[in-house]
Amino acid sequence: MDRITRRFLIFQGLSIGILTIVSSLVTIYNYAFNYLHYETWERHNDINGMPEMIIPVRELCWIVAAGVLLYGIHRRQTRFFYPIIGVAALVLLIHLVRELLLLWTGPAEWYWHFTLFCNPSLMLPIIGRRIHGIMTLVTLKRLFESEHSSDNNFVRFNADREECETNEINL
Repeated sequence: MDRITRRFLIFQGLSIGILTIVSSLVTIYNYAFNYLHYETWERHNDINGMPEMIIPVRELCWIVAAGVLLYGIHRRQTRFFYPIIGVAALVLLIHLVRELLLLWTGPAEWYWHFTLFCNPSLMLPIIGRRIHGIMTLVTLKRLFESEHSSDNNFVRFNADREECETNEINL
């Protein structure tokens, strides 16, 4: 993969992590200000339709997963990509299942405005952002895996001779 594409993917991964943390902190602040001070969060419900008490837990999961992602990008270790990909996929799955349930059950009017079917200009960017984020992180994970696997030399320390041996790995 050429250098520009590699840097762009790393930049996108970093921006996903940083923007996820900032967005989650803003949501938690709004939750604390609106719900805990004025108890108005129920009227201005979360755009994903989650109950009020689940919102801080969900946002803390996003913050932890994004922090792990940033650490994984810094260390170039792909195992740290799994939490945020898992959280994003789970939230996307919950969101799509909720959309289908809302289509069949016919909820109250104020809640219906937040669905994909009645307000695609609002919901399509949210769903698209999650799908794009998952695809970007999977691509970045594969990039890091290919960087590690492109090294065909295996270096082993031989304790008997107190020297390093290099063996060629045949794939």
